[in-house]
Amino acid sequence: MAHSQAQEPEDLPPEEIPEDDPRPEAKARTAGRSADGSGSERARKRRDDPDGKGPARRKKRGPKVPYPPSPEGVPEDLTDYPAAYVRQQNLLLSGLFLFLMFYIGAVLFFALVGFWCVWSLGHWLPVKVVGIVVSGVFFLYLVKGFFKRHPVDKELHIEITADEQPVLFAFIDQLCDELDAPKPNRVFVSPDVNAAVMPRATLINLFVEPKKDLLIGLGLVNCMNLTEFKSVLAHEFGHFSQSATSSSYAYVASRIIGDLISGEDWFDRAVNWCRRQNNVLSVLGLGVGGVLWVGRTVLWQIFKVITLQRMAVMREAEFHADLVAVKAAGSDAVALSLFRLKFGNLCLMQAVQDLAVARDHKLHSRDMFLHQDRAAAVVRLKRKNPDLGLPPALDHPMAGKTVQLFDPADGDDTDDVPEMRRTHPPAHELEANAKRTYVPAVADHRSPWILFADADDLRERMTYKFYRMVFKVPKNTELVSAAEVQTFIDNEHSETTYDPKYKECYDDRPLEPGDLNELNGLVRDKPWAEERMEKVLEKLYDGCEQNVETRNEIHKELESLHSSATGRPSPKLKRRIEDAERKRDENWEWFKSFDRRVYLLHVQMAAQVAPELKDELVERYRFQLEVQRLYMESRHAYDEAERHLAVLSHLQQQHGDQVSSEFVGEVLRVLRASWKSLRNIIRDAKELNLPAMKNFEEGENLADFILEGKMVPEPPLSYVKGTWIAKLKQQLQSARSKCFRLHFKSVGGILRMQEEIAAKWKAEREPISAEVIGTSTSETVPAEVIEAEVIDAEIIDAEVIDAEVIEADVLPDAPPAPQAAAAAVPALGHFSPAEPVPRIEQPSGPVEPELSARAAPAVVVAAERPVGPPVAAADVFALDRTPEPAPEPPPAPTIEGGPTPGANEPVTGAAPVPASHGHETDEFVSAVEVIGEATPKPAAPALSGITELPTPHASEPAVVNGSLDAGTDLGFPAALATPGLKPANGKRPAIRITTVLPGDRSPLAK
Repeated sequence: MAHSQAQEPEDLPPEEIPEDDPRPEAKARTAGRSADGSGSERARKRRDDPDGKGPARRKKRGPKVPYPPSPEGVPEDLTDYPAAYVRQQNLLLSGLFLFLMFYIGAVLFFALVGFWCVWSLGHWLPVKVVGIVVSGVFFLYLVKGFFKRHPVDKELHIEITADEQPVLFAFIDQLCDELDAPKPNRVFVSPDVNAAVMPRATLINLFVEPKKDLLIGLGLVNCMNLTEFKSVLAHEFGHFSQSATSSSYAYVASRIIGDLISGEDWFDRAVNWCRRQNNVLSVLGLGVGGVLWVGRTVLWQIFKVITLQRMAVMREAEFHADLVAVKAAGSDAVALSLFRLKFGNLCLMQAVQDLAVARDHKLHSRDMFLHQDRAAAVVRLKRKNPDLGLPPALDHPMAGKTVQLFDPADGDDTDDVPEMRRTHPPAHELEANAKRTYVPAVADHRSPWILFADADDLRERMTYKFYRMVFKVPKNTELVSAAEVQTFIDNEHSETTYDPKYKECYDDRPLEPGDLNELNGLVRDKPWAEERMEKVLEKLYDGCEQNVETRNEIHKELESLHSSATGRPSPKLKRRIEDAERKRDENWEWFKSFDRRVYLLHVQMAAQVAPELKDELVERYRFQLEVQRLYMESRHAYDEAERHLAVLSHLQQQHGDQVSSEFVGEVLRVLRASWKSLRNIIRDAKELNLPAMKNFEEGENLADFILEGKMVPEPPLSYVKGTWIAKLKQQLQSARSKCFRLHFKSVGGILRMQEEIAAKWKAEREPISAEVIGTSTSETVPAEVIEAEVIDAEIIDAEVIDAEVIEADVLPDAPPAPQAAAAAVPALGHFSPAEPVPRIEQPSGPVEPELSARAAPAVVVAAERPVGPPVAAADVFALDRTPEPAPEPPPAPTIEGGPTPGANEPVTGAAPVPASHGHETDEFVSAVEVIGEATPKPAAPALSGITELPTPHASEPAVVNGSLDAGTDLGFPAALATPGLKPANGKRPAIRITTVLPGDRSPLAK
């Protein structure tokens, strides 16, 4: 063992000899090692020129390849063909060998029979002629399958070469060397989320191995990391190495049989032409057609057996190819690549739909794969699964051993396909096969785009080809920035993606609130109380989730029942269908009631918030109902035309031109009806303008949007051309898809507007919390003391004016006033409604003169009076001296910023005064100041002041100084309590009153 260890460095190249090797020969071999570890000069020459022929033959070094590490400790027998695969393949090959013997024998038999009939034509002439015809027909029928070409559909394929993509081809070469697999003949890229082997199989490939091309989908590159991409390519190279001759033999044989059974070529068209003639050729055509029918029936049974066996082999081949991928990238990479492939395909389909919408607005993106990335969030939102497409985090290489990405209970995309007809096993079986022998590996999370030179240019080329082939855009169509198109797409989804609180109740159904004119009449004539509106708003979406689930279950049940009905349904099945349809109608009635309730509530709330909001909401509903009607009409017209054309095409394939004229007339009638529907749709759309929506200009005409170019002209009564049918279908489909898009955008706009209306309505009814203002803590600024300036008084002598004495005239005494004059002024509380009179009250008790204007103001009620000339003060301020009982003292309110008044002091404050008494009302007069008294009223004091007062404006309110509880009866006559009375510009009536105590001089006296 020691000797072996001493000799071990002799077998190592110089660059791998340890630096601390003590042997002299080791030091001699490592002496020339360069600092960068590239070895000695001699070793470098040997590496660069292995054949010793000098620098002229030196090979050029390839590019540096980002290559994920391969797993270690892989079992050697991991990729051995399992017994099930070998058994299924042997059965297939046996069946194909028997078919080949039968096929070649039949060709030789009919060729010999025909040759013998021609050689011996002189005897039994009629029999020989019939033999020549029959043998010739069968010979041509069997041989024609060898010469039928199958061009590969490469419209969406772009070929790439090693000169264009050196790193990618170096990656492929290194992977093929690792797997010992044949290298692809040519490499193509496509926009798909897929990778595939494209065999170039012809008749000669029954005996020679065919060439195989590799197809790489850029959508696949866009959604995987480098390790997962390596596993996908390793899977395809596993197919490259699987019994190439046998698989190509099975492929070619199956294709030949399929062409014999269902392919239509020059021979089949010639036979059909003979059958349509009205002479002896029709007999020949019928005879040959009968012979072909017998041959096709026999071959069809053989084809079914071979095809089913071939599919079984293909499923086993998928399992084996996955094991090849496990060997190259590990078990987790195989499962994760399948996981990402499914989600990436969903994102690509969503991106294609988004690009189709942007194309309607003349927006064409430079990079469709950027939109595939951004579509992930939309897919998760639509599928109501925020974690969709996100694999679990794996902390270490062994973490994925117990992780199961695919649950058998979740179903699979191939569940509707019988197992015997599947070419690929279910996803959970593929995952279990990859982890049956678990192989850990270190993941390389870099993007596979690093393998592509000038990836942006390649993405743009593929996007342009996609637009040309799929959307049929003209050449030289201008491509704009992908960010600009994505902004358009984001705006579109903001209106068509609804809030989760709606529980999917607006998904995939029209709005049916009923007749809007009738509903608007109910809003006008029978409005809801606010309490009812609050209760309806609180429970508006209760029951939505349950009814949506019921709707989905009924829909699935009806689909299952209709799919199981072949021909005329049995009575039991018919009853089940009728019962499911009855449940569907009941569920539909609930949604109609729900739409009606939503409309009534939000229209009434909008009317209370702002009348213009109500009008806008009603118009949006009218537009919505029209758009969804146009959508349903266009869908019905398109479906009817498509269904009848499909039946006509099937009958023509089965019977040629022998289709009954009655059915052809029915198809023409349906096409004309579809054309009339399109004409009516365009006519109605011209009367509609688009409301405010994102990506649209408000006021744009609907017809200009849904119709591209001129409408297809009216067809003749007796025939139609294929180009006319294609144009009609294209315009109907365009109207259908665009109205469908506007339906969802319009519903989104209505929901958003209803949310704004509800928020404003609730905000207006929210109580306003009082703001507490604390004591100011600001620094006190000391007052500046200013000394008074003393000015000497100037004495001015007064001028003495002698008084003039005028003798007074003596007048006779006035007669006493009659009793009726006292009744001229009505008592308080009995004012005439036509002449409201203000009331003045004076608080009792001694009041200091200087405080009379602040502490004890008089109470004035300035009632509304008709506008007129000034009124004398005696008429305005007539007092009722009739004593009245003292009112009930009100509760003392808290006075802000001052002390609480005493028992005999007036209580002041502010309180709302009801606009009417004796009945309930919601209207209040503006807050006024009143005064309450705790003691009986004294006699009225003497008055002085303004002799004439302007009459208050009719719109000005009664104003009272002081405060009183709102519940205290002020003794107001009914005529003074006018509901809705509001102050004019916040001003009080022009009335000034000065209170003068008996014996004092009036300050206004001159």
